[in-house]
Amino acid sequence: MKKFKLISCLMVAVMIISSFSTAVFAGSFPDVSEESFSWALDAVEELSDQGVINGYQDGTYRPEKTVTKLEALVLLSRILGFDDDAHALINEKGLDNYEEFVLDLDLSYGDEEIIFLLEKGFFTEDDIEEYLADDNAEHGLKRYELATILSKALTSDSNIKNKEVKYDDKVDIPTSQRKYVAYITEVGLMKGMGDNIFSPITDVNRAQIALVLYNLQEMTDYNYTVCKVTSVDSLLSTIKFIKEGEEKESGYLVKDDVIIRVDSEEDTLDKIGVNYNAIITTSGDSLKSIVAYQPDIDDQFVAKVVSASNSTMKFAKFNGTKTEDVLFPVSKEIKIVDQEQDAVSVAKLGVGTFVDVKIKKGKVEFVEILDKTTTVAGVYKSISTEDGELVLTIEEVESKEDMVLYVGNDVTVTRNGSKSTMNELLAGDSMSITLTYNTITKIIATSKVQNKDGFIEEIRISAKPSIVVKVGGESVEYQISPEASYIVSGKQNCTIYDLRLGAQASLTVESNTVTKISTTVADTIIQVSGVVELVNVSYNMIQVSFYDPQTEQTVSQSVFVNASTKVFNNTTGKAVALKNLEEGSTISVIGTQSTGVYLASTIIVLN
Repeated sequence: MKKFKLISCLMVAVMIISSFSTAVFAGSFPDVSEESFSWALDAVEELSDQGVINGYQDGTYRPEKTVTKLEALVLLSRILGFDDDAHALINEKGLDNYEEFVLDLDLSYGDEEIIFLLEKGFFTEDDIEEYLADDNAEHGLKRYELATILSKALTSDSNIKNKEVKYDDKVDIPTSQRKYVAYITEVGLMKGMGDNIFSPITDVNRAQIALVLYNLQEMTDYNYTVCKVTSVDSLLSTIKFIKEGEEKESGYLVKDDVIIRVDSEEDTLDKIGVNYNAIITTSGDSLKSIVAYQPDIDDQFVAKVVSASNSTMKFAKFNGTKTEDVLFPVSKEIKIVDQEQDAVSVAKLGVGTFVDVKIKKGKVEFVEILDKTTTVAGVYKSISTEDGELVLTIEEVESKEDMVLYVGNDVTVTRNGSKSTMNELLAGDSMSITLTYNTITKIIATSKVQNKDGFIEEIRISAKPSIVVKVGGESVEYQISPEASYIVSGKQNCTIYDLRLGAQASLTVESNTVTKISTTVADTIIQVSGVVELVNVSYNMIQVSFYDPQTEQTVSQSVFVNASTKVFNNTTGKAVALKNLEEGSTISVIGTQSTGVYLASTIIVLN
C-alpha cells in the first residue's frame, strides 16, 4: 500500500500542480519579458529549458505568485541533482529509510524529492516536519526560510557559524535562523531589499525563486560521480576510488568542510571501507561531499576476530591459509553463540577468536564461536595445489564425505610412528589431523602393509596413476605411490612406463596404495624438459609445465626433490639451491614418475 500511495502522490502532482506538470517552455511566457521581470528572465528561461520549472496551461509563468514551502523544496531537489542518474542508489536507499516517514506527511506530491533531500543529508526529519507537517506544505515560503534551505543545500550545519546579522530588521528573524541569513548573505546568494532591510517574513514569489536557484546552480556547478572506494587514509585525510566504467584510480584530499555520510548517517572518513559504493559530489576541482554505502553483501566465512563492538566488527577473513581484513556494521538483530549454541555477548569476541560469520545485506547477522583447534579423522585420498597453496583431500570417517583442507606451511607429519613429509603420504592412509584456524598443522598417519600377487590387467597413466591387477580371480585397482619402486626382470629403478600388460606382478600395498611393484619387464629412465611454474621450498616441490607426447598436450606436473636430488646450472656447472630456482626457468628433469608426480634425481637449469 505504501508504494501505491507514493505513486498516487506523484499522479496527484501531475493533475493538480500545473507549475510542475505542464511544460510550457521559456520564450512562451508573455508575463516574463524585458518589459516585466527582466531581472528574472534569464533564470526563468534557463531553468525552464532544463525542465526544473514549468509554466501553467494558459502559457503564463505567473512570476508574482507566492511559492509554497513544498514547491521550494521540490525545486531545490532538482537543482541538487534529484534526477541525476548518479543518485539512483541514494534514491533507492532513501525509499528504504524514509518512505514511511514521508508518506505520513500526506503531501499532495513531491514524496520522492523530499526523500532524496533527507537521504543525502540536506535536511533532517525535524527540518522537514517543520516545513511540511500539518498544512505547512502549502504555506508561502518566507525569505528567512529560503535563506535557511539554501544554506543547508550549500553546507552542513556544523560549517555554519553564528555570525551577527547586520540587517536593521533582524528582530523579525527567528533567533535560531539568523545564522543562516548571515551565511547566505556572506556567500552572496541573497541580499537585502534596500535600506539595510532583509524583509525576512516577506513571501518569496516564483520569479525570485527562479533567480535564486539559477544563481545557486551557477555558484555550485555540482558534478556527481558514482565510484567504488579503493582506499581510505584517515590520518592523511585522503580517499581513493575507481569511477564507474573506468579502470584508473582517482582520489581527493578530504578537507574539514567536506560533508561525509556513511550508510545514511553523517559520519567521519574513517568509517568508509574499501569496496564501499560512493557518490562523490564536486564543484570544479573541489570535493564537496561523499555519500558512501556498505555494499549489500550476503556471505558466510570463517575468520579471526580483529575487533568487535556493538556497532562494527572487523575480521581477518580466511581464504585458504591467507587472510583479508574486512569491516562490517552490526545488524540490530545480531545473534552471537558459543560452541554449545548458547547466546553470548559481544564481549566474548576477543582478538583472535575463531568464528563462523554470516553477513546479510552487508551487516553482521550471526556469529558462532568455534574451537581454534580441532581434530578430524579421515582417509587420505589426494594432495594437490590450489592458487599456489597445498590442499589435502580426505574421506572424513564419520560422514564418509570428501573434505578438502588447506595445509599450513609449518605442518608436522608423522607416518607409522616416524617423522615424515607430505609427499610420503599414501592414498588409503588413516589420518588424525589437527587443524588450527581450519588449517592443517599436524598429521599423524598410519598404514597397513599387505603383499598381493597377480597379473597386470590395466595400467592407467594420469595425474593419479593406478594399476588393475587380477588377484585370486578378482580384478582390483590400486593407486600407485609417487615414491613407488619398480623392479622389472630383476632390474631396479624402473618406471611405470616399463610395466607391461599381462605381466605377473608382486605388489607391496600400504593402505590402498602400491609402494613397490616387481614384474619381469625391463625399465627405462624418463627425461622431460619444461618451464618452472612454482617453487615451494617448504614441501620440496616444484611445478613444471612440459609437452606430454602421450596426450599430445602441454601438461603441468608436480616434481618432488629429496636430499639426493642434484640441481645444477648447465652454463656454469655450479650447484643451484632449490630456493634459488626461479619461476620461468627452463629445466630438464631426470627421474621417476608415478601418480602424475615426478621424483627428480637430477635437475639441469638450461635457461
